[in-house]
Amino acid sequence: MHIIWESDFMASVAAGILAGGLSSRMGEDKPAMAWKGRTFLDTVLSACSSFPEICVSAGDRGKFPGLDCPVVLDELKEYGPLEGLYQILRTIRSDYVFLLAADMPLLNQHFLQAVSERVTGNEDCLVIRKAGRPQPLCSIYSKRLLPAVLRLRSQGEHRMRSLFETGRTVYLDLEDLGYGTEVADNINTPEEYEKLCMTHGGRMEEFAPALRRYLEKSAVLVCYLDGFGYEMYRYAFRNKRIPFISSHFLVTPVRTVRPPLTNPAMATMITGVSPDVHGIHSHKERTLAVPTIFAGRSSSDTSFLEGDTRILVTELAPVLHPARQGRGCDEWIADDAVKAALMHVPFIFAHFHEIDDKAHEFGPYSEACMEQAEAADSQVRRISAAFDGRMVIISDHGVTDSGNGGVHGKTDDSYGNPEEMLAVWGEEYAAGRV
Repeated sequence: MHIIWESDFMASVAAGILAGGLSSRMGEDKPAMAWKGRTFLDTVLSACSSFPEICVSAGDRGKFPGLDCPVVLDELKEYGPLEGLYQILRTIRSDYVFLLAADMPLLNQHFLQAVSERVTGNEDCLVIRKAGRPQPLCSIYSKRLLPAVLRLRSQGEHRMRSLFETGRTVYLDLEDLGYGTEVADNINTPEEYEKLCMTHGGRMEEFAPALRRYLEKSAVLVCYLDGFGYEMYRYAFRNKRIPFISSHFLVTPVRTVRPPLTNPAMATMITGVSPDVHGIHSHKERTLAVPTIFAGRSSSDTSFLEGDTRILVTELAPVLHPARQGRGCDEWIADDAVKAALMHVPFIFAHFHEIDDKAHEFGPYSEACMEQAEAADSQVRRISAAFDGRMVIISDHGVTDSGNGGVHGKTDDSYGNPEEMLAVWGEEYAAGRV
């Protein structure tokens, strides 16, 4: 059901989403960045779902082939958000547009509704302020402004704030609305993205419950890439070392556990609870205090594939794969994962170890580690071609470059770089989640 928010004057408010920026500070296309299993753009679209109209402004229509709302294109390329506002105002039927950037993942419907209800029909601009500073890309504009926007555009004026001087402007302070000041935050840099993920992002505890939900609906294959932390993923992505994973999976940073080590992180991954509950706090501990996702399963319905060592004592013992015949353990794991996929085994859990091995020996950004990331990418591609179901990528922790190889995060309550607490969770696009 679509809602048209009303005051004494019945004014219809559309949503206009700006998704055509260059993302130069981020270094990648922000609307397509991952956030809790969706893209930034999909997250904003979901927050706007109750508006009577939604219109997306883009520089290239080809980036958004699946949208079921109008997409307007910039005529003046790289002109800035004023061009997007111009194209949106020309297109919408509503009296007002709530202009929003596509890189605002903390937006929610309640906040958008509360602001929209403030429209009286008398104002030309209803402008949100944060700490006294106007937020022009999270504000409402009247369609009556179209001539003024056209005039500013023809004069070569790029500043959105110039509009505030051309008509009747009302300011709303974000601090007075009761939804927190972060609700309207833009995410512009990798550092801001990491902070977002550390503060509001997904947690390793969410993985096991998600797997259980997935298994109720389809076959599931987990590719567990040990040690492939978010910073290493970003480095491999930027250097084009993981073409299949980066083009076929929506990869989200996910907070791991303390300490960020394989045994406690894997235990949380397969139980859904923290180390304080499952009882695994170090490499030495292996016996879990709670059931895992393997409880009640057998080798007839589950293929649990490990390297040359059993990491944890689980209800179902893994099949081990030592290196032999000149091939590493990960190659043998990939072979067995393909066989299980072709046999239509409903749950395959494949734990690949060699990225972590190379990261510790040579460093997480070394050529040896990147070559292993390339090998993992090829193995994931090969398994994907054989598997019919939902395929997921997960890692357990990051690895920090020590200058003489790689080390895990510290094991006490203090941590250095954020990468030590950010793993990756990748959902295959074909799985229908994104």
